[in-house]
Amino acid sequence: MNPHSLRLLDFDIVRGELLDHCWSGDGKKRLLSDGFTHREEELEKIRSLVAGFRRLFTGDMERPSLSMPEIGDAMALAEKPGAALEAPELAAAASYFRQAKTIKTCLSRGGSPLAEEGADLPDLSGTAAKIGKIVGPDGEIRENDIPSLVEIRRRVRSLRRGLDEMARSYLENPAYRGYWQSDTVSQKDGRVVLPLGANFRGRLRGVVHEYSSRGATAFFEPLDIFDGNNRLVEEENEYRREVHRLLRELTAELGERAGEIAFLRERVGHIDAMQARARYSHLHDCFTAAVSRGELSLRGARHPLLGKKAVPIDVEVRDGARILLVTGPNTGGKTVALKTVGLLALMNQ
Repeated sequence: MNPHSLRLLDFDIVRGELLDHCWSGDGKKRLLSDGFTHREEELEKIRSLVAGFRRLFTGDMERPSLSMPEIGDAMALAEKPGAALEAPELAAAASYFRQAKTIKTCLSRGGSPLAEEGADLPDLSGTAAKIGKIVGPDGEIRENDIPSLVEIRRRVRSLRRGLDEMARSYLENPAYRGYWQSDTVSQKDGRVVLPLGANFRGRLRGVVHEYSSRGATAFFEPLDIFDGNNRLVEEENEYRREVHRLLRELTAELGERAGEIAFLRERVGHIDAMQARARYSHLHDCFTAAVSRGELSLRGARHPLLGKKAVPIDVEVRDGARILLVTGPNTGGKTVALKTVGLLALMNQ
């Protein structure tokens, strides 16, 4: 198809409107990659499926309202051995699988041909449930539901309480009265430190992490607090390692099911592209054209981009005719009439 003709007839604008009705990025990619259909059998199959979705949109049955996240990049990474997706990426995958199950359930109730189209959609809701036990819908780690993380957090809280008590004992010790620039415990790089006056730096054993902008305050870590901070850092590192292990295990399962997921995305893209066509046709009061050979007959046709303000036209080109004369004054609608015929022909295919 000539790209110049597609632009001239505003087909890309119509296709852009179709994209707005897609549930998924996979559906949008399918719409953009779909070519024009010239085989009558294939065209009838597509029409039948779109008509099934059209009935779904006009009937009483509850229809899904979906917004499926893009998971292509995450799945490419999941196929690599030892990879670990981030929690939000796993949450997106779980959301995609759950919504795909919603599509399957909806199609199973839609009658032929929708039920047939949804029958081969892989059900990955079990994998979504596994992810959901570790990762919440917003991509947060469900640490309160994971025993290993609960235990690590318990140890972290205990260490923090102990460090806070040790720090307060330094600040409140009469022997060190006047050493401190304030009575507030600080943190530097996650480590508990005390605001020691710079001129008292040699009075206590410990580590100075840095000085205030004016140099009057040394952020000081006494040796006993230093040891406690090290244990705290190790526990927090252990927490991160455990989270990474859990994410890696979930990612490995996605990698093992990569073939199913790729097939699911391909099928979702196809179904989504069909329902977007149906949604568009419903909103624009479109009709399915009857297949004919060698002739064209339009009754009350409107240019779809002009909406209900468009003046309907009747156009007929009988079998064997080679010429159609379109006459009228300037701004009388000749160009719009021709573009209407051309654009509807493109949309039909």
